[in-house]
Amino acid sequence: MRLRVTLMTSLLALLPALSVQAEDSATLTALRADLSSGSLRPLLDRQRIIEIPDALQEQWLADSPFRSFAVTGFNENGQRFAARIRLHLISDDHEDALPTVTFIRVSGTPGSSYRIDQFHDYASGLDLAALEAEKAWLLSGEGKAFLAMLSQQPDNTALAPLARGRPAALALWLAQCMGRPCENTALTAQIPTDSPAFSHVQRGFMAGDQEQAADSIVELHRALGDDPWLWRTLGLQAHQYGHCQWVLDEMQRGWMEHPDNTPLADTTLQCTLATLDPEQQELDDQGTAFMQRLSQQIGRDNLARAISEYYRQYPHPQPAALQAWTAASRKE
Repeated sequence: MRLRVTLMTSLLALLPALSVQAEDSATLTALRADLSSGSLRPLLDRQRIIEIPDALQEQWLADSPFRSFAVTGFNENGQRFAARIRLHLISDDHEDALPTVTFIRVSGTPGSSYRIDQFHDYASGLDLAALEAEKAWLLSGEGKAFLAMLSQQPDNTALAPLARGRPAALALWLAQCMGRPCENTALTAQIPTDSPAFSHVQRGFMAGDQEQAADSIVELHRALGDDPWLWRTLGLQAHQYGHCQWVLDEMQRGWMEHPDNTPLADTTLQCTLATLDPEQQELDDQGTAFMQRLSQQIGRDNLARAISEYYRQYPHPQPAALQAWTAASRKE
């Protein structure tokens, strides 16, 4: 393995890990078959919450292909089912790029012809049931004007006053703008809610509001469990906005529990290096334990190369604290 530094209260309350009984579920079998298409379109066709305009689906998850998926939590009884799903997206960058992920939660009526009546996107915070509650407004003149502008001019700041403080409408805007130039405009307009979303954490990072970010991370952790991809995604955001220190302890502990997760190792190393002072002489105990374990996992030479590559991309002096891991072994 070679580490590369890449830049860049319901049934759902206690979703368990998959059990043997869940593996026999007709609902789960059908859900996996839909997801095996590599698109969310078959799954979204099962929802009867709200009619999603084709223009939105073209920009939202339905047309964001994914290379693989994992059902990370599933529960079912005779009347309801709930599933938590992680999607590994296909990168728009080079084919060797480390993967990115997104998370969704669905629930509804079980069976081989299951139906969905709740759908939550953890990236943007878009919840289709919350959006359906705004149906009367969406059908009004103002709502139609919002949808028209959203389709034609998603970067227009006038969308915020048109939404009139409706979190579901604002989340719809962000869902359409994720990964597009209008993302920051839509993100700035979001209103915090009680529903967990990576966008709430990102707003905290953008504003330099550690308390907001920390509270939102707690909600995400409660919803998604000890998934290493949670810390991978939060680490990428923290690094982007210069707040790695806020999540570093959790990232290092998370990777120590999931040492085979290369993307998390990559991002945790980036955040570890980003928090070091050029004058720093030694790492703290947890940082030292992380670096030692990483060196054992990928090899001392590979770690030294990864550190050197990081400082080529972010040119500033390497602190003396890294000397033990940058002096790569050269046994002949």
